[in-house]
Amino acid sequence: MEEIGEAHARPSENRVREAAAVPGVQALVVACPKDFVMFADALKTTGLEGRLALKDLTELVAEAVGLEPEAAASATPQQRAA
Repeated sequence: MEEIGEAHARPSENRVREAAAVPGVQALVVACPKDFVMFADALKTTGLEGRLALKDLTELVAEAVGLEPEAAASATPQQRAA
């Protein structure tokens, strides 16, 4: 039997929708390179790519300790995956 609608949606898509529904949320933060890829895809497939930023925890730590954006970007999963 095939499931229809929300029951058939991927868990990552559900989490993205839940995050977007919270007032004031600007970013979804992940700590795992695989999660980064999974949630990046979920943002695209749900149409929420421009609504929420996706950040790796290392980016936030780099920002907090005052590293330059280039230095922070070098530690992100999207650069490691490329």
